[in-house]
Amino acid sequence: MVNNNVAAFPSFLPLTVPANLVSDLAQLAAVICGTHKAHMALLRTPEEILSPNKKIALKNNSERLLINHLLTVPHQLFVLGPNAGNQKIQDGQGNIICSKIDFLVVVPILGANDKVETIMCIWDSQPKQLREDQELALLALGKQVATLIGLHQEPLPKHKQPDPKLGYWSLDLSDSSLSWSDEVFRIWDRDKAHFQLNYANFLETIHPDDRETFHRINNQAITHNKIHDFTHRIILPDGSIKWVHELGMLVLDEKGEPKVFEGTVQDISIQKREEHQLRLVESVVTNTKDAVVITEAEPFDEPGPRIIYVNEAFTKMTGYAAKEVIGKSPRILQGPKTDVEELKRLSNAIRKWEPYESTLINYKKNGEEFWANISLNPVADETGWFTHWVSIERDVSEQKNQELQKKLLVDISKYFNEEESLQACLTQVLKHLLDFGQYAFGEIWLPNQEANQMQLCANYSNKESGRNFYRHVSTAQPPSLGQGLPGTVWQNRQVELWHDLKSQENFVRNKAAEIAGIETAVGIPLSHNQKMIGVLVLGIEKDSRNPIKNQEFFLQLEAHLGAEINRKRLELELDQIFKFAPDIVCV
Repeated sequence: MVNNNVAAFPSFLPLTVPANLVSDLAQLAAVICGTHKAHMALLRTPEEILSPNKKIALKNNSERLLINHLLTVPHQLFVLGPNAGNQKIQDGQGNIICSKIDFLVVVPILGANDKVETIMCIWDSQPKQLREDQELALLALGKQVATLIGLHQEPLPKHKQPDPKLGYWSLDLSDSSLSWSDEVFRIWDRDKAHFQLNYANFLETIHPDDRETFHRINNQAITHNKIHDFTHRIILPDGSIKWVHELGMLVLDEKGEPKVFEGTVQDISIQKREEHQLRLVESVVTNTKDAVVITEAEPFDEPGPRIIYVNEAFTKMTGYAAKEVIGKSPRILQGPKTDVEELKRLSNAIRKWEPYESTLINYKKNGEEFWANISLNPVADETGWFTHWVSIERDVSEQKNQELQKKLLVDISKYFNEEESLQACLTQVLKHLLDFGQYAFGEIWLPNQEANQMQLCANYSNKESGRNFYRHVSTAQPPSLGQGLPGTVWQNRQVELWHDLKSQENFVRNKAAEIAGIETAVGIPLSHNQKMIGVLVLGIEKDSRNPIKNQEFFLQLEAHLGAEINRKRLELELDQIFKFAPDIVCV
C-alpha cells in the first residue's frame, strides 16, 4: 500500500490504497493532462470539512484556498499554477520525489450526500493550461475513483473488500490493432489464449442495444478529439450481461496527428445493480400510500431531529409540502390534544435507540386533527452508529373514530346508570359529546305531555362561542311541531344539517348564532321502537376543523340515546309508583 504526501495540503493525509491502483490512476491522469511523467496522490479529506461544526487549524494559504473551494464548489477542479511556489512532494517514507511544482490540479472525489471525502492531486514541474475536454475527463476520472474505492456503495467488511482494478485498452489508429490488459480479459471473461482480439470481435461483445451509440461516441472521440466517457453493457460467453464504464482519449504524435486511442475500463455491474435496487426502493417510498418521514438521528432535546425527507403521501396526509418541513422537526405536527404521556414514551424510546409504535393525535397544516399510526425505527451505518430515524405514518382517523364512537355509546349507558335524575344524565351525556366531537354547544329537547311542543331539558357548552351564544338567546315560546330546528326534526323524523345559520329564517336564534360565530347546527331525532323520544341539537363553530358529521354515527346516537332516555323515564316512573302507592296489606 503506497501513496504520497503533498506539502501544500498538510491536513490532507494520504489514503491507504493498493499500489497498483495508484500507478494505474497516475498513468491515466498523465495521459489526460498531457504530462510526460505520472505524478498523482490520493488524499483523505479532513473530518472537519465533512463536519461543519468542527473547526480546523489551516496550515497555509494554499490549504485555506482549497478548503474554501471544496466547501463552496465541490463539483469543480481546483488548480494551482506557478504561483503555488516550491511545494514539495514526498513519498510514504518521507523521500522528496518532486521539489518544485508549477502545475497542480485537485480533483474532488465525492462520496455520500455529495461531500468531498477524498481528493486526487495531479502535478507537474512544467506549467500547463488544461483544456475544457481535459477538465471534463478529470472529473469523469474522479467519479471512477469514487467507485473504485467504494464511496458510491455500502462499504464491505475489511476481509471482504474487493481489490479495485482498472483494465487498460489501446487502439492503434495506424492499423486498427487492439490491445487489452489482463484485467480487460478478466472483465470480459475471455480466455486470452483463445479469444481472437480485434476491433470487429470486440464490437460483437457489446450489447446490441448499446452498439450503435457506442460506435457513434467512439467515432466522435477519435474524429473530434473528445473524451470517450461511456457506460454500456457487454455480453459474456455464457450469455450473461455486465455493465462497464470506459474512459479514454486520443493520443497525438509529435506532429499533432492522431496516433493511439487509449483508456481504461471498469466493471460496474455491482454498482448498477445497487442503483437499480435503490431506484426500486425509491419508487416504493415515493408511491406508497403511507407517509414516509426520514430525520436525522439527533438531537433528542429541542428542537429535535430535523426532517431530511418526506414523500408525496406525507404531503397528501398533512398538507405540508416537502420544502415546508425539510430542516424542521416532526414536532410541528403535534398540538394541544397530542397525548403528553405518549410523547414521553416516544422520547424514552429514541434515547434508547429502540423502535417505537403508537397511535396519537397529530395536526395538519390547516389545524385539523387526525389520528396517526406511527412506526419509528432507527437506521445505523456499517459501523453500527445510528444515523437516522425512518417513520412510517398512516392516517387511521376513520378506524380510531369508530373505536371512540363505540366507547362513547358505552359511556352514555354508564351515565344513565349512575345518575339519579334524567336531567343529570342528559347533562353528562352532552359534556361527553362536546368533548368528543368538539361541538360549540349541545341541547336535548323532549316533547311535553301533549306532544305539541318541544321543551329544552338539558343544554351544555364548554367553549366560549357556545357560552356567548346562550348569552344572546332571548326567552321565547317553546317551538311547536315544524318550528325551529328541534320542531323541524320532530316533524320530519330525520337528521337535519343546517348551514349558514344567520341566513336561516326558521332558526329562531340566528342572530345569537351570528354574534357567537356558530355557523352550522345539526338536529338528530332520538327514537325508540320507531317512536320519537326527543331531539339532540349540536352547534358547530364557523372555523371548526373537525366536528363529527358522520351520518352513521348520528343514526347510532338516534337509537342508543333514544333507548336510554326511554329506559330512564320508565325507571323513574316506576320509582314514583313504588314511592306513593298505598301499602298492600296481606291478611
